[in-house]
Amino acid sequence: IMYTCIFPLKDEDDEDDDEETTSAVTEVDNAGRSTEYIPGDLPTDEGPSTSMHNLSSLPAKELYKVHLQKQIRKSDMEMDLIQLQMEEKRLSIKKATLEIELLEHRLKEIKNELHSRPVQTI
Repeated sequence: IMYTCIFPLKDEDDEDDDEETTSAVTEVDNAGRSTEYIPGDLPTDEGPSTSMHNLSSLPAKELYKVHLQKQIRKSDMEMDLIQLQMEEKRLSIKKATLEIELLEHRLKEIKNELHSRPVQTI
């Protein structure tokens, strides 16, 4: 999906609007981010309704704000996916390590069993 936004030239009256938009995007950015994985840890503030009918009636700043919020949610989901994949790989490595230890233990048992048997001569 591609959004095209045409921003009007800045008036002195628009300065307050820019600050509000910037702070709203920053709040969403700071709100949903965490360093540890928590399933479903996504911001739930949808902001304005994002149906196709409503998107076409939004002003450019609001449309861009919605776009940025969706990008942030997408990035958060991608980070969650990467964390899950890393956890899966970590568990696979742990499983392989435990299997190696089990095989080494069995090998030692077999060696001890062979050494403890009396030698048979024919």
